[in-house]
Amino acid sequence: MPLFRKKPVVVTAERLAERAVIETLEGNMQASAGDWLIKGVRGEFYPCKDDVFRQTYEPVDKDGVQALVARGPDDCDYPETVPFPGVVTVEMA
Repeated sequence: MPLFRKKPVVVTAERLAERAVIETLEGNMQASAGDWLIKGVRGEFYPCKDDVFRQTYEPVDKDGVQALVARGPDDCDYPETVPFPGVVTVEMA
C-alpha cells in the first residue's frame, strides 16, 4: 500500500465540556466531555478523541499550548455553551 503524510494544515479546535451531538458532513456524531471539536478546512465540524487529537495535532500559538496542558474538562475554564454552529449539547443523565 502506498504511504501518505497529512499536509500541514492549521485548524481551530476547542475541548468540549460536556457530551454533545455534532452535525458533521457524514451525519450526527456523539462526542464526550474532553473530546475536541475541530473546524475543518471547509468549515465543517467533527469531534476527535483527546488521545488521537494529541497524536495528530500540535499547538501553533499560546492559546493552543494552554488548551493542551489541560488534562480534562475540569482543568479549563469553558464557556457555558459550545461556540460552534451545528452542536447540540446533551443533558447529562
